[in-house]
Amino acid sequence: MSPLFECILRGLVLNCAITNRIQNSFIVSVLQERLSAHRHDDLFTVSMDHSPSEQLENDDTWYTTVLILSCGVEHSKLARQIATEIRPKNRNLRKWSARTPELYRAKFAEHFCKLFPYFPVYVFAISAKGSVIRESEDHFVKQLHLKTGYQKHISKRGRRRIQIGPLMSGPEKKKILVSLAERRGQMVLFISHFVIRMYDIMTEAIYGTQKTPDNAGLRWGFLADKFPGPPDADMDLMFRAILGLHRPQKNIIWGYFKDGDRVETDLLADNLAGLLSGCANDPTTSDKIRSIEPGEKGGLFYWEKWD
Repeated sequence: MSPLFECILRGLVLNCAITNRIQNSFIVSVLQERLSAHRHDDLFTVSMDHSPSEQLENDDTWYTTVLILSCGVEHSKLARQIATEIRPKNRNLRKWSARTPELYRAKFAEHFCKLFPYFPVYVFAISAKGSVIRESEDHFVKQLHLKTGYQKHISKRGRRRIQIGPLMSGPEKKKILVSLAERRGQMVLFISHFVIRMYDIMTEAIYGTQKTPDNAGLRWGFLADKFPGPPDADMDLMFRAILGLHRPQKNIIWGYFKDGDRVETDLLADNLAGLLSGCANDPTTSDKIRSIEPGEKGGLFYWEKWD
């Protein structure tokens, strides 16, 4: 599948139908330039969030996933600086929701775009309509190597479900099956596919196409907003299972804060996901985002839109 997308990269906007291979090569070349602008040790802390939610509800709704990375947790400093500018009294970002005042949203957009060029922070974001995510299911399954053990069925209550497994869980290697509602499973596919593709792109930008030695290479440590439900619930299990299928080739560690609503890195990802989701629904509001140009300290802002 070759989706139509809008790519915003360092202020450059492309509107075209393009293959993943060509698109990935384009991002790699720009990433190589930006990564060379500052020192890093191939270890990045990653914050992730989604808007408006982690489960599909409407085919016409835009769903956005945001990854924010830095090698020295500089995106925490960026979050604190933005909070100081827009909420000088308490110096904390607030959650982005339907009740978030328009004045706060406008100030966040303004100060994120103004301050981002001064931090070696990398943003990878994707927005897609619900209908496109559903139509891309086979594409995701194929690219994530899930053909074996991936099944769809109708429950006794007539609801569409996705099943993956059996998987080995815990030190005792207990076999388990992960079963979840189709609208939740399709979002896990969408998110997982983007995470792994961006990891592979950054790996190629750093090392080229040479295979890196075991226990070396690019390392991503996630401190992300957790999926709905308690730890080890269906979406969390499916996401970690898909990441696990790609080891040891990839070094991605998944974890999250117990109370992400108070952590500045989580709040930054939450706010940016909300902002981009709003821009996807109303492109006339995205002028500031389009104008982002990283500064001399490195960093990159990349946003895909699948329509």
